[in-house]
Parts: sequence; structure tokens; C-alpha cells
Amino acid sequence: MTFSKDLFKIQSNKPNDVFYTPKKLALELIKLIDIKENETILDPFRGKGAFYNNFPKCKSKGWAEITEGKDFFILNKKYDWLISNPPFSKLSNVLLKSCALSNKGFAYIIPSHSLSHRRILKCAEFGFHLNKIIYFKNPKKWGLGFQMVFALFTKEKVQNIICIGENSNYIQKNLEVF
Repeated sequence: MTFSKDLFKIQSNKPNDVFYTPKKLALELIKLIDIKENETILDPFRGKGAFYNNFPKCKSKGWAEITEGKDFFILNKKYDWLISNPPFSKLSNVLLKSCALSNKGFAYIIPSHSLSHRRILKCAEFGFHLNKIIYFKNPKKWGLGFQMVFALFTKEKVQNIICIGENSNYIQKNLEVF
């Protein structure tokens, strides 16, 4: 009986969805997306602005942040790119809303185990395909024991998904400060 009470306690805990992205990590991840100057970008979960404040020169940029009264889930304006670190507990809804608001693609920091076949297929139904998975070492301050990735979905369907490992100098070279 103790086990079931403990299990209920775990299941009923509110999720902690606040993991601020370090600026250096955001800068490195943004570089991996081919954003043109005539395109628009939205940071749907701005937090402290690690992504938003470091977006490259573009036509326009927008943001949402529920703690500041701008709820991503009620936005209707479309953007070319959506880039952020979303709340993991709402990932299915985040992906569906991103499919509705994006013209070209979206990229999010998410737990690697959340890239389920069902979620990938659902995005494909809306014309978005997983193109890149970038593994990186979790920032120590997050205190997470599971692997995080930066997943890029675009309208372009590729034969082979590009995976960049966490030990690659390509992404880790500037991130050792964590």
C-alpha cells in the first residue's frame, strides 16, 4: 500500500517547467538554423530572453511569455520560425500549436525521450518533419539526469535526420563553462 501512495504522490506533483537556457547555449543552437534576414521569428516561451535577445537580424521578431500575460497558446499570428525552450509538460500541445503558427519550421530544447514516434508522425501530418537532433551536455544548474536535445522540425523532408552528438566539437566548443 505504501508503494501506491508514493506513486500517487509522484504523479500528482506539479511539473517544474522552468529551466532557463544559458545565453551561450542559445547562441550556439541558433547558429544551427538557416534564418534569413527577410524572415520572422517567434520565441513562444521567452523566459529571460536567452533565445529572443540573441536572434539574428531578421524582418521581425516576436515573443510570448505566460508570466508576462502573453500566452503562446492564444496567439494567431504566423511566423517563419519558432525557437525556444518550452514547458516539457505541455510538449504535445506546443508541437501542435507550432505546426499551426510556423511557416518554415520550429526548434525546441526538449528531453530526448519525448521525441516519440507518435509526436513525430503528428507533426508530419501537418507538413513538418524532424530534420536535426542536436545533443548537448545539460547545464549543471538544470539538475536533470536525462538527456536534453535541440530538435529542429522543418517543412523540408529529408532522407536522413542529422544528429550532432554532445561530444562533437561543433556544439560543445563554447559550452564547457556550464
